[in-house]
Amino acid sequence: MTESSPTSVAVVDDDAEARSRLCAMLESEGLAVVASVPHGAANVERVRAEAPEVIFVAFEDPALRSVQTLDFLGRALPGSAILAYSASEEVSVFQQAIRAGARHLLHAPPKISDIRRALASVAENEAAPEIGSSGMVGRVISVVGQKGGIGKTALSVNLASALAYDRKASVLIVDFDTAFGDVGLAMDMTSPSTAAQAAQDLPRLDAAAFKESLSEHRSGAYVLSAPAHVGEWLHVQPAELEALVELGASLFDYVVVDTPGAYNDAVAAAVSVSDNLLIVTSLEVSSVKNTSLLLAILEAEGYPEGREQVVVNNTVRDIGLAITDAVAVLERRLMWNIPYDPAMRIASAEGVPVVLLKPNSPASMSIRALARRLTEEPERLDRRRTLRAETLNRRANFRARLRTALSRDRIAAAG
Repeated sequence: MTESSPTSVAVVDDDAEARSRLCAMLESEGLAVVASVPHGAANVERVRAEAPEVIFVAFEDPALRSVQTLDFLGRALPGSAILAYSASEEVSVFQQAIRAGARHLLHAPPKISDIRRALASVAENEAAPEIGSSGMVGRVISVVGQKGGIGKTALSVNLASALAYDRKASVLIVDFDTAFGDVGLAMDMTSPSTAAQAAQDLPRLDAAAFKESLSEHRSGAYVLSAPAHVGEWLHVQPAELEALVELGASLFDYVVVDTPGAYNDAVAAAVSVSDNLLIVTSLEVSSVKNTSLLLAILEAEGYPEGREQVVVNNTVRDIGLAITDAVAVLERRLMWNIPYDPAMRIASAEGVPVVLLKPNSPASMSIRALARRLTEEPERLDRRRTLRAETLNRRANFRARLRTALSRDRIAAAG
């Protein structure tokens, strides 16, 4: 929208009388109505031909017809702001409209005050910098582990909190756990959107809209939680997850990605875009074995040396193995050790990261030191840019190779 010419708008509504009233209201505000049509493929094509800056679309029954209209317009006119309006007050209708591509959902019939606010928001978002336009690239830290119950989510949550609270960095934590996403539970909060929704809505999100889908934790970290229902993940593609993380890295200093305890496409996507890979293991034999397998596969498949860090999380007081035993098995000279700490379970039960609840407890001190090390690594910006370029070049077939290798080696081990 520019000051030199009136903003061009279109209205799509099956109710001719309602459409006429809305057009008159828009014109009274100095807007140029370039199309006024009912729903339908041919009529929507007329709107596309006019390429208006703002499109008002009635969102009524049948919902499928409205969703298809929004989806078509969103794909055909990615530069246009779509504002839907509906007489329904159900939350599900709002969610459908937003997911289909609407920037806002107004109550029908739209009031002039609501229209003005929506248009002001559109103008504000248009003036905001485009995602990634600053050229700055945040660091992506993916937390992985080939077994459940090893404290992977606890590390993710506490690391994100320490980076935000102690190191005063801007931090986003994303829950990629496609089965039992517990980041929201561990931080006692949920986000307005979910990681699955945001990944699919990405083409229609600008920086402001993306941040509105997040919740801010008391530590200062922003949270994008996992869906409550596993089914939301079914239509999400790995490339969409990677793009979601890249978007986060263009807006935050650090993106911490929590992943499921078994290998799948979400884990592979997180690995593919990570600048630092924290591989969590407990000192249980099965966990150390699975970690050894994953390390061997990452090395064989060309994962850049020096970007991964094994983190030994002592989830119980004494399991019969020591970290020195894991050093020999995993063939890693240096591993980060998080000592056994009863405060971890207390913090988990209260939904508060232990680095906030008990900042001087043994586990807290270890995780805070890990956050400090990640922020104080010399020349990280130059190396970070180089690694991001390497990631883009190798991402296409890395997921497939890693999955094939992991399946092959597991079959061999089972045999």
